[in-house]
Amino acid sequence: MQHLDPGEAYRQALVTRPDLLAQQRRIAAAREQIRTARSGYLPSLDLQVNSGSSYLSRDRGNFGSQLDDNLDTSIGLTLSIPLFDRNQTRSSVAQARIGEADAATNLLKLQQQVGLEVGQALADYQRAGQQLTTTIRQLDYARQALAASEARYKVGATTWIELSSARSAFVQAQGNEVRARYDLLLQGLNIGYVRGDLEALLMLLTDKENPS
Repeated sequence: MQHLDPGEAYRQALVTRPDLLAQQRRIAAAREQIRTARSGYLPSLDLQVNSGSSYLSRDRGNFGSQLDDNLDTSIGLTLSIPLFDRNQTRSSVAQARIGEADAATNLLKLQQQVGLEVGQALADYQRAGQQLTTTIRQLDYARQALAASEARYKVGATTWIELSSARSAFVQAQGNEVRARYDLLLQGLNIGYVRGDLEALLMLLTDKENPS
C-alpha cells in the first residue's frame, strides 16, 4: 500500500471522512442561524397591497358593471424598527453563537479522535507488514528444511518421523503466511476506513485483481 505517511493520511481523512464533513456542515448551519438571528436588529420594510369591491343597491346597470365601478385598491409600506423586542433578538443571537461554539468544539474533538485512529491504523498496518515478512522467511526456511529432509530420507539418512515433522512444519508455515497476508489486507482496508476512502480503495483493489 502506498501513501503511508501519517500526515498525508490525516489530511486525507479531513477531506473525506463523512462524520467530519457532517460536523462541518453543522458549523455552517450554526453560522447561518447567527446571521438569521442578527437580522432581528435590522429594520424591516413590508409592502402591503389590498384590493376589494363594493356593491350599492342604488347603482343601476348589471352586476358586473357595478363591481367594476366600485373597485378600490390600496398600497402601503410598513416600516418596522426593532427598538423594544424584550431582548428576544439578543437572546436568539446568543443561543445561535452557543450552538456554533458547541459545533466547533465537537469538530475539534472529532478531528483529534480521527488523528488517533489514523495513527493506530498505520501502526497496525506496519506491524502486519513486519509479521508477513517474518512468516515469509519462516516459510522459506521450512521449505528448505523439507527439501533437505526429503533428500536425506531418500538415501536413508533420516527417519520417516523426521520427514513427517519437516512436512508438518512446512504446512504450518504456509498457513501462517496465508494468515499474515490476510491480516495485512484487513489492516490496509482499515486505513481506508479511517481515512474515509474505503470505497475508492476497494475499487482500486478490484481493478488490480481484474485487469482489463
